[in-house]
Amino acid sequence: MNVVADLATVLVVAVGIAIGFMVYRWTEPAPNAAIQSAKGERLAWAVGAAAAVIVVGGFLMEGITVEVSPDSPAAGVSSTPTPSVPPAESGK
Repeated sequence: MNVVADLATVLVVAVGIAIGFMVYRWTEPAPNAAIQSAKGERLAWAVGAAAAVIVVGGFLMEGITVEVSPDSPAAGVSSTPTPSVPPAESGK
């Protein structure tokens, strides 16, 4: 796996961090709310959102690539001939 730091990668990570920061701020509880969320819970939501943005953005920017070298044989095709007589019986 090759990791390349190009402009698309920098933009995706920056957007992911910004989304994570916004999620952290948006989940801040009101001062008089009946249910108060913990700081760790808010941080988990923010990290999850940032990771999701980075994964989806990375997929959309690069897609799925399969590299096949042209000189490699196809699956199931043997490049060496097989003998018609098994080696153990060839001397008889």
